Amino acid sequence: MRFLRRANGDNGDSGGWGFRLPSTFAALRHRNFRLFYFGQLTSLIGTWMQGTAQPWLVYTYLDQPKFMLGVIGAIGMAPVLFLSLLGGVVADRLDRRRIVIAAQTIFMFLALGLGVLIHLGLIQVWHVALFAAMGGTVSSFEMPARQAMVVELVGKRDLMNAITLNSSSFNAARVIGPAIAGVLIASLGLVGCYYANSASYLAVIVGVLLIRLPRREQPTERISVIDHLREGLRYARGLPALRSVLIMLGVPGIFAMSFPVLMPVFARDILFAGVTREAAARGFGFLLAASALGAVVGGLVMASSSERRDKASWATGGLLLLSSMQIAFSFSTWFWLSFLFAFFAGWGMIAFSASANTLLQTLTPDEYRGRVMGIFALVWMGSSPIGSLQAGVLAEHLGAPDAVRIGAAICALTALLMLPKRKLIREAERKVQKGA
Repeated sequence: MRFLRRANGDNGDSGGWGFRLPSTFAALRHRNFRLFYFGQLTSLIGTWMQGTAQPWLVYTYLDQPKFMLGVIGAIGMAPVLFLSLLGGVVADRLDRRRIVIAAQTIFMFLALGLGVLIHLGLIQVWHVALFAAMGGTVSSFEMPARQAMVVELVGKRDLMNAITLNSSSFNAARVIGPAIAGVLIASLGLVGCYYANSASYLAVIVGVLLIRLPRREQPTERISVIDHLREGLRYARGLPALRSVLIMLGVPGIFAMSFPVLMPVFARDILFAGVTREAAARGFGFLLAASALGAVVGGLVMASSSERRDKASWATGGLLLLSSMQIAFSFSTWFWLSFLFAFFAGWGMIAFSASANTLLQTLTPDEYRGRVMGIFALVWMGSSPIGSLQAGVLAEHLGAPDAVRIGAAICALTALLMLPKRKLIREAERKVQKGA
């Protein structure tokens, strides 16, 4: 990194670091984004520690059947399926920053509550389900507001770089969090993961509190929530390019993103069969970390030239890579080969999700951004309850490898069907850029 005078082109928001960042980290020139990014990274490490501990808690500690992994995952995301559209409306009508702060505070207390129940030896599977449902309800409002706020932190010029770096931080946390969680579960037990996650939310709460944003103009015409929602749905439905991206997000939301739900089955019953629970826990953590590491590497490659990327091609190509690597993983019985397949699956995941997310935000004006991000939350995250349930049912009756193969094959077919739509998406993107 070359040390130069403070870079220009930051709209007065660089925070005076005194040196120029390489293009890979262009969005970090903005003070607001730095506060958001590093606070979120700290919090996400804790979130992934708990995310690693929870399937282990259900499957091993509480000795629940494989089907319950899918049920808990579905319960946690079901509120997003039903409430994320309303969350998008709220994000367009209220202060997005305050929504994020309130949601992160609630997340902190939910993690603390589960930790206390485990610590006291009172934890039961219905507690896990109840807290998962509460967390999903809060996510329904937090996710659209947080996604829509990113462009306010960096502007459109650095938007794809910011989204890619956000995705990389999410996956960097997936590298660090599961690895720490595996060690903590084996040495101190599950409770440490929950307490650490609760404390980590303070970082993102403080970071967002310190962000300075101009007051966003509220619509002068006050219309009902239902009419506001209908208006956003009409916009998304009326733009063919936007509709194509949303379809491409929805299918893997059901059939590919449920893959981590079945990871404990691969770890304990296939790759680490016959070993101690502690050894299997460490292997489980490192398998999740492999996927995250691939996503971090892929994200940094994308961020280094984000302005030149053909986002439509990267979205379809990333989905094909993700699908093919999941199929390969399902056939592997050797840990290091599975580690490699998980790494490249993570690479494909970030290439797909970051490109698709950027396309949605590029094609959407600010007055609709919260509602479109609500639709994004619905099709990308809200569809996962269906995915978790189908994965759990198929794993119970056909086995986890076949459940993964079927879902990945459907995603690969979707990517192939979307290849002809790339020209339509690129043309719509160019029209938006010319009109900006």
